[in-house]
Amino acid sequence: MGKSQLPKGVRLRESSIAIRFMWRGKRYEETWKVAPTPANVKRAARMREEILVRIRSGCFELTEFFPDSRNATAIAGELPEEDVPTFSELASKYLRSLTVSASTLREYRNGVNRYFVPRLGEMPVDAVRYSHLVDLMSDIAWSSNKTRNNAIVPLRGIFKYAIADRLISHDPSAGLKFAKVQKTEPDPLNLEEIELVLGWLSRNEHEVFLNFFEFAFFSGLRSSELLAVRWDDVDWIQGKVRVQRARVEGKLKGTKTYTVRDVELNARSRDALKRQKKHSLLRGEEIFINPNVGTPLITNKPIRMIWNRCLRSLGLRHRVSYQTRHTFCTLNLIAGANVMWVSKQMGHSTTQMTLTRYSKWVEMSNQAKESSKLDAFVRQNGVKVGVTANL
Repeated sequence: MGKSQLPKGVRLRESSIAIRFMWRGKRYEETWKVAPTPANVKRAARMREEILVRIRSGCFELTEFFPDSRNATAIAGELPEEDVPTFSELASKYLRSLTVSASTLREYRNGVNRYFVPRLGEMPVDAVRYSHLVDLMSDIAWSSNKTRNNAIVPLRGIFKYAIADRLISHDPSAGLKFAKVQKTEPDPLNLEEIELVLGWLSRNEHEVFLNFFEFAFFSGLRSSELLAVRWDDVDWIQGKVRVQRARVEGKLKGTKTYTVRDVELNARSRDALKRQKKHSLLRGEEIFINPNVGTPLITNKPIRMIWNRCLRSLGLRHRVSYQTRHTFCTLNLIAGANVMWVSKQMGHSTTQMTLTRYSKWVEMSNQAKESSKLDAFVRQNGVKVGVTANL
């Protein structure tokens, strides 16, 4: 039997067969002391498949298949049972190792401590099986599929950390599937609603908040970016504002996509900045401040409170204040702006993301353009649009 015909992971020796496999992050080549006949080669392939199944399920014992292995003694001394960390201990190490935002870290920690530590916390991490996780996930009354999916993310991270630390060779959470989640559609305001909101703010709130929301509607910045934009980010000559940081839970960080972008100012966003000059320009720092204390807006809470009060007072359908960003995008698309330009203004990672997320409004724009072509054709041929000829 030639080498090219040998099953994967099987190698012939002079008087035995070698079987190769990965276990606990290491490559092993163990000897099966049988004659290297074609029949035994097939048996070796089946043995290797069984070994791989055992490894994936977390119940592989080297000495069960290779009792005389020279690796058995070394493996037994690699990690004494008392040194295997518990799930809770390893979860703490994993969470400390992360370099995510404070809000993401808090969400991960809360999810792990709420859903997994009570049942798995005291178990050695190498004793956790897929069946344990399936039972646990089934017993939890999840508030939504999204909550369930969010909880799975750090759980998988913990076991990947364990694999990287050579504590386990197989991730028992790998088989957990994400549940389908219906994406929330953008719910932007139309032009009439925008003017109602801005009019109410003009009559009932400090001008700073009027400026904030008008700039939000006509710049498309994310909520976290609005809290962090500074006066030295504004280029009045070029008519642009550079977006290069965000404020999340009071802390400055990079933008959501960790990229810097220049957003072009239009007439309305420029006017909002001009009005805001008298309130914060001399400070030379953040553009939008809390007018009651004269310091930067650290969180979005005051903005949310004013927004919610405004919509209730006007009798408008409730939306979150983040809809100002969706409003900017959809208005531009309906107006016929180039999708690639809109995508860059929004700071999307790809133009396809813009097309997918806002396909309804892209189609609205295209339909308006196409239907107007017929009107133009009819006019050019001497028939008034909307007038039926006498037959």
